[in-house]
Amino acid sequence: MNKIMIIDDEEDFREIAKKILSKKFEVIASENADDGWKILQENTPDLLLLDINLPKVGGYTLCQRIRNDEKLKKLPVIMLTIRHRKEDQLKGLNVGADDYILKPFEPKELVARIERVLERCRAERE
Repeated sequence: MNKIMIIDDEEDFREIAKKILSKKFEVIASENADDGWKILQENTPDLLLLDINLPKVGGYTLCQRIRNDEKLKKLPVIMLTIRHRKEDQLKGLNVGADDYILKPFEPKELVARIERVLERCRAERE
């Protein structure tokens, strides 16, 4: 079973996402980038759902940090945010996100996009 990590400061969102994703994936979560980084170092998931609007260290910065880390640089990252502007989406993709999903989202779309990114990453490794 693939392990998905969620880093989002909104508890309601984390709980909703856990409920949706736990039917198909093992789910771990963190409410901020600092704690999330520690978990990533110790317990690397198969994919990260990353909010952009995080306290202290934002999602863009954390994504760049992941891409610059030898151990984590190939970790698939999907930005999940309320930021609807094209500039924000482009910035997310330019810092290394594999996909960008807008909140609110359809549960089936979220699962489908996660599966697509995981499948693409598996194919690249083979």
